Amino acid sequence: MERKEIKEKTLRIPLGVYEKLEEIAKRRGYSVNELILFMIDYSLGHFDFEDIDGE
Repeated sequence: MERKEIKEKTLRIPLGVYEKLEEIAKRRGYSVNELILFMIDYSLGHFDFEDIDGE
């Protein structure tokens, strides 16, 4: 699958959801942006979340 470079976009997330993502990201040592990108890649079938944890 070909990946296209996209320009920066703003993603609106409810505060409660963002806070939960922030909590998860801190536990895993990632930023919220990185976690969101991992989630998008996962939803597209690009990799397994085990790749993040190494488990």
